[in-house]
Amino acid sequence: MLGLVATASIGAIVTLLLQGGISAVLVAYQSKNGEFAGQWYSVVPPVRGNVERRDTIRVRQRGLKLSIVAKRYMPAAEKGQLWRMTGYCHGNVLVAVFYTRTPRRDPTSYGVLTLHRDHTVQGANVWKGYYLRPDLASLEAINRGEVPRYPIVWQQVDPEEQNYA
Repeated sequence: MLGLVATASIGAIVTLLLQGGISAVLVAYQSKNGEFAGQWYSVVPPVRGNVERRDTIRVRQRGLKLSIVAKRYMPAAEKGQLWRMTGYCHGNVLVAVFYTRTPRRDPTSYGVLTLHRDHTVQGANVWKGYYLRPDLASLEAINRGEVPRYPIVWQQVDPEEQNYA
């Protein structure tokens, strides 16, 4: 009887180790091979007197969760600005919260981003949407919906080759 309990315990431990190992391999695979994993480009079209802005984006994906670093490379005056984002993708929708990593350059650069897969684009992975920056708006202005939306496009193709913005 004691031998049967020991065998069952060993079997349970082996099963747990195998399940944990398989889960770890799956998470590692998804973080390198998920739909968003790797390099992307963001393009913010000219709006409200601003010139077009472009960033390189590095994405790590674990399941549906995204860890993102964006670095501005255009225009030259904003080159080098950095943002971190934490996001979630489900189906054709991506939602992320972003904040600056270079607060001395722009301390109010934080907000939310929502993107939707663009099914009209064939042969490329393109997501379009908006981001909101509350900046220094009052809570009342935010509640009234007076925070401007800025259009943004994420694409895997370098915008120098094909700009979907």
